[in-house]
Amino acid sequence: MDVLRDAEPFRASGADLDFTLLDYWRWSGSDLLDNTERGVLAEFLVAKALGVADEPRIEWAAYDVSASFGGTEVKVEVKSAAWYQSWDKHQDQASPSDIRFDIAPRKW
Repeated sequence: MDVLRDAEPFRASGADLDFTLLDYWRWSGSDLLDNTERGVLAEFLVAKALGVADEPRIEWAAYDVSASFGGTEVKVEVKSAAWYQSWDKHQDQASPSDIRFDIAPRKW
C-alpha cells in the first residue's frame, strides 16, 4: 500500500475537486479523545517509539504493531483508555471512568 501524504485531491469524473485528503483527515480525525481515534493514536505512538511507523496500519490485523528485536518478531496489542470521554463535551460525565486492562497472554 502506498503511503498517502496530504495534498492528494479528491476527484470526480476525471477532475480534481476543491478539497484534499488533508481536509478529510481534519474532518474525520481531529477529536483525539474519541474512543476510536484515541486507540489509533495510541497505536501510532507505540509504532513511532518502536521505529516501525513507516507503513500504514492494517485495521483488521491480529495485532496492532509488530517490530523486530535482535531477529525476534514482537507483536504488540495496544490498549488505551481515558478518565474522561469525548462525549463529555455533549453531556456532563459525573465522575472519571474506571480504567482497567486485562493483560493476560492471548493466542491470535
